[in-house]
Amino acid sequence: MKSLFLKEWRQGRLFLLFGIVLGLLVPVLWVLLAVAFVETASDQRSVDEFLGIMYYVVPPIVALAVASGLIAAEVERGTLPALLALPFSRRRIWAAKALAGLALTTAALALFSIPGALLIRDAMGLVALPAYLPDLAIWCLVAFSVALLCSSLAERTIAALLGAGLICGALFGGALYLVGGLGGRLLGYDDLFDATLWALATVPALLVTSLLTFARGQDLRSQGKWLLAVPALVLVLTMTFAPTAGATRWLTRYVREDIRSVANVSVSADGSTVSLVAGRSPIRYSRRSDGWHGWQGEFRSRHLVLLDLRTGEELVTKRGCGDAAISPDGRLAAVLSDPQPLTWGDRDGPRQLEIWDLPHHRLLYRGYPETSAVLDPPTDTLYRRTLTYNAVEWSPDSQWLAVYKRFGDAHQFLVMNPEGTDLQPLGTDSLHRGFGGWSPDSDVYYLDADVRVMHHSPAQNAGHVVCDPRDLPGFPDDTAPESGGLTVSPDGRFITVSMLAREDSSSRGNRPREDSDRGGVFSFVLRADGSHSDLVYRSAARPTTVDSPGFLWSPDGSHLYFLEPRSRDRVFHWSAASAALASIRLPVALSRGYIRPLPDSSGLLLWEQGRVWTLDNQGQIEPLRPDLSRTLGFSRIVGFDAAGRALILKGLEAEPGNFLAAVDLETGEVTRIYP
Repeated sequence: MKSLFLKEWRQGRLFLLFGIVLGLLVPVLWVLLAVAFVETASDQRSVDEFLGIMYYVVPPIVALAVASGLIAAEVERGTLPALLALPFSRRRIWAAKALAGLALTTAALALFSIPGALLIRDAMGLVALPAYLPDLAIWCLVAFSVALLCSSLAERTIAALLGAGLICGALFGGALYLVGGLGGRLLGYDDLFDATLWALATVPALLVTSLLTFARGQDLRSQGKWLLAVPALVLVLTMTFAPTAGATRWLTRYVREDIRSVANVSVSADGSTVSLVAGRSPIRYSRRSDGWHGWQGEFRSRHLVLLDLRTGEELVTKRGCGDAAISPDGRLAAVLSDPQPLTWGDRDGPRQLEIWDLPHHRLLYRGYPETSAVLDPPTDTLYRRTLTYNAVEWSPDSQWLAVYKRFGDAHQFLVMNPEGTDLQPLGTDSLHRGFGGWSPDSDVYYLDADVRVMHHSPAQNAGHVVCDPRDLPGFPDDTAPESGGLTVSPDGRFITVSMLAREDSSSRGNRPREDSDRGGVFSFVLRADGSHSDLVYRSAARPTTVDSPGFLWSPDGSHLYFLEPRSRDRVFHWSAASAALASIRLPVALSRGYIRPLPDSSGLLLWEQGRVWTLDNQGQIEPLRPDLSRTLGFSRIVGFDAAGRALILKGLEAEPGNFLAAVDLETGEVTRIYP
């Protein structure tokens, strides 16, 4: 056995030389392209992406080349009879060849990768090669197994190589089609990962069929080999495919006990369902100068988990996703995938949108933005490469979604139903990146379009302008508004709009200098029909972009709060009943992320560095008792559940990462939820 292995190793040493030469050729090509074409950072990125893709393409080709000649080359050279005359069984000869081929493939690919890892590490990192090494290794094993089977059947190396290439291409395309059309509806992971698992399930059948074909080769010739191979492949594949796929699925899927940390948590409107990103990242312990300490790190393997807070059941678990919006009724989820690292073009990459039926764990809709019939993207290929979904917002009745898309520097809002059969564009010109909001009856969606406030009715597929900031009292004359932000009160009675006013220099005329400072951000509260507007905020400075206050509505829509963007220690309070505006000085400076409206509409919850306060609607600030402050102070409050408990992300010094917990604000009881 050892002598057979060494024989195959010596005969295949040329592949080791090939790996070294090709491994050095890629960095040389990187230098030549950098000298000839790179003028900007974007050019360098394109070169890195192109050469990074080489590390995905070359390994399967090397596996095909090594395995194709293991047996067919012996037949082609006429040395197979002499080899079979040795005192070894055919099974031992086949095993020695297979092991030697795998060793040659591994060594050649290692020699190919080492120069790149040392010299052009950025190219590998740009296409996320370390994250996809398991997938790449599995596809190399699949390619090797297919080529070994073809080598057992063919009498020429070139025939085995071409046949293996065609079969691998068909297998890869078929696996992606199967997963994209059916598998994703059942399994819920990304296409590449699922296709890899299903392809791995074919490896036992391919290897067993190759062994049977070679072992029975003395009785069969040419066409007879295929008469044995095809039924054997089908039989063994049937017996091994389902168990192998199931076992692999179970071993490689998300396991709760392996999770180190959770992040990016969002809660449904009724507090029954939570969406979170979980990962098994290498997290480090750190301590900042401001006294904060905890575990930090970036997720290398991101999983999106949709969790039923009432039962603790994982409704949907997806690999490679970072965002999800849960419908108000908790029955549907709009999931945005992470950009695929293999995508050529914009660093953000295209993001796929999926709509999941949570009670039935069923996929209702899956689509990429470039397939949307309502989009007419620019013809320039650069813009086509950057086409992507960015965010979604559910209507209160869960029957519609407002979707924000971007292609290049152009932006578009559209409304669609969960099945994706009715898509209605809302506008494309001068759209602000922020969202608008739905009316409580889900009949109208408000948005900023052409620097005007508009609304759109999905039921009628029609809309009109609600107001133009230039017509609002207090907006300065002879100025041009630019994109701003918009919110809708939960009861649908009021909307807020913030616009940046730019002074028209041509209309300044002979006005005195002290009267020329007319720009800045202007924020208004007005009724949903555009009437009875109040100017509630104006920035003292003249920013170049919209620096609007962070508007926070109480859940019943009766009170509006916002933080002064620059001082960060003053909260403004506007009452819908009296339309009066009050200013409240905070004990410390806060950022918007540390303020939450209380679910009972009684005021706000404020926290900062171990201290927590409540601010009621009359402007009274009260600190929470010390034990609650210690619990909430160094945590991040992400929302409230159906019972009114605060949901927090909390870390422990003894444990890496963060976990999701619920805190009863009355008793101080902490309940760990996930993981």
